[in-house]
Amino acid sequence: MFRTRILLGVASVTALSACVSANDADLMQDRLPDTLLTSYLIATGMAENHLVMRIARHQADARDISRLLAVDHNAWNTVRQAIVTPDKDHFRQADDSLRLLLGYATPVPPVRSKTD
Repeated sequence: MFRTRILLGVASVTALSACVSANDADLMQDRLPDTLLTSYLIATGMAENHLVMRIARHQADARDISRLLAVDHNAWNTVRQAIVTPDKDHFRQADDSLRLLLGYATPVPPVRSKTD
């Protein structure tokens, strides 16, 4: 009886995960505006932190600052547009601008596999 319940639970979780992965592209379309806003705030904080660290090490110039300001401004506008008029294209544009903004964040070194 106990074994049957475990197998039934595993089968249910597997079936649900298959349903989610089949529509993975549409999964984030139903998110709340708060989620998108939180993502923006985290991404901009990470990018600004990296820029401040570069400024402190004298590795950033005025072009770097201007570039980050422009990318951040663009990200805010696309996020705001997705919040005000949520549709698939606006969410895609906001996601793309957040990815670009995260490109300015502190790079994380890749984890080496055990075979390397």
